[in-house]
Amino acid sequence: MGKKKNKTLNIVSAQPEIKYNKSLRKSMFRSVGEVCQCCGEKRTKQNGLVLTVHHILPVRAGGLATRENGLVACADCHTAVHDYIDPLGDVGRNFWQDMADYILSLPKATEECRARFSSGEEYIKKAA
Repeated sequence: MGKKKNKTLNIVSAQPEIKYNKSLRKSMFRSVGEVCQCCGEKRTKQNGLVLTVHHILPVRAGGLATRENGLVACADCHTAVHDYIDPLGDVGRNFWQDMADYILSLPKATEECRARFSSGEEYIKKAA
């Protein structure tokens, strides 16, 4: 008797991306000119600034790794965003509005970022 071949079942996950992959992060960094959207500092070879992407609508609240749901921030500003946002809790929150309040309070936030958060349009709703 011949051996039975086990067929491999390829299952494609329906789970959307929740972490920003390297390609999308790099694309987002380039699109803002390698500049932290919070403090306005530009990443250069000399300063070694570490850029990250912050989920505006957190993963725990259903946020995905999309361009619309991301904010490019240096590591220090990313920590500061969490220091501001996280203590507010999750119940009945409008994360976009809280992020807008935070960004618009920053003296060095980039003009592009200010315009995005003061436009009244919640980009994260379009991405959902």
